[in-house]
Amino acid sequence: MDGYGLRSFCIPQLKYAITNLDEAEKFTLTDYKEGLGFQKRKKFIDISMSYGVYGNGIAMVTGSILEVLSMILDPILLLKWMKKEPAMIHRLEELIFKYLLQIIDDDIETYGIENCSSFAFFPFESNKIISLDLFKEFSYPYTVRMHEELKKRGVENFSIHLCGRHTDDLEYFKELNLPPRSCITVDEQTDIVRVSKIFGDDYIIGGNVSSTTLLTGNFQDVYNTSRDVIEKMKYHKGGYILMPSCDMPPSTPPLNVYAMFSAIQDFGYYE
Repeated sequence: MDGYGLRSFCIPQLKYAITNLDEAEKFTLTDYKEGLGFQKRKKFIDISMSYGVYGNGIAMVTGSILEVLSMILDPILLLKWMKKEPAMIHRLEELIFKYLLQIIDDDIETYGIENCSSFAFFPFESNKIISLDLFKEFSYPYTVRMHEELKKRGVENFSIHLCGRHTDDLEYFKELNLPPRSCITVDEQTDIVRVSKIFGDDYIIGGNVSSTTLLTGNFQDVYNTSRDVIEKMKYHKGGYILMPSCDMPPSTPPLNVYAMFSAIQDFGYYE
């Protein structure tokens, strides 16, 4: 597991660290400081801070634990073992939980709590991948525990990204009781207006221009989509951020990025 243990977005994963029960039973985590990902991230943060870029925006990846596990264990086996080997899934999740906390504590000690914020993303928890029952057993308890640990440490800035369809579990994320002004972002598979109503006016809502449309659509497609979501969300009292539904694809045509900007210029102002 390298750094945060997050798979590269550019290099295909050729082999998972765990492909069978024997490997799972023997699996351990190395010192996080030895991870190339951790070292490169730290170098990037240090360079950014030297230019005064970060402010209080050093994002500590705080989950989801299940998503990180899907980068270590073959996801097909992960889904099977939720039914056949649940104790093993919990064992591996505990290892990841402790590992992330070590990195979080390092960030807080190195950069100061006032400069650190929490960022968690939940693609594997999509309702299209696992059921609500599996979410409640294998994801949500770790998410609750992680946010409790973060609050104990004094973290005040939180952001969560609900990647994929999260229609069935929104109330559970609301029950995390994140501090006011936390940011909740969603993709186009989840009704952003419903999200704003469930979380309420104390929260910033972000989303949800389809990353696929940004990558493969034309200027008018992106402009229209951006306009539609701005008109739905611009009066959300907690605040609204127009953004891609997930990552901005690296090969997004610049004209499509400009289409988002144009929609903001045309529809994003208040009278």
